[in-house]
Amino acid sequence: MQVAGYALPDFEVRAGRALRRLRQSRGWSHEEGANRMRARGYRFDQTMIAEIEFGQHPLRIRELADFAVLLV
Repeated sequence: MQVAGYALPDFEVRAGRALRRLRQSRGWSHEEGANRMRARGYRFDQTMIAEIEFGQHPLRIRELADFAVLLV
């Protein structure tokens, strides 16, 4: 997306960066984040957490909502 000639990161990239900051502020590893999401019924592993944080894996609205419950 571009605004006034500047490229802006898309939603998934911005959301992933925010999730990374929140995860790190709690001292959680990728594995800890994956464990907590698995406890909520997701099939996440540490690689998927990293891919979400770098905007390389599509982030579903429900996943974002459950991340918010865990991290906020």
